[in-house]
Amino acid sequence: MLNIKQISDMEDYDKSHEIAQLMSKLEKGEQSARENGWISSEDVKEKLRL
Repeated sequence: MLNIKQISDMEDYDKSHEIAQLMSKLEKGEQSARENGWISSEDVKEKLRL
């Protein structure tokens, strides 16, 4: 028996998966900042060359 899913179900799954990955990376960044200190907005601008 084939496991066929609707495209909208796959799109919802993909979106949920991407959100979970983003949240995981944001958590890692926040943990790093708590352990190593936050950087100023000026440092961010300099690093991103804005």
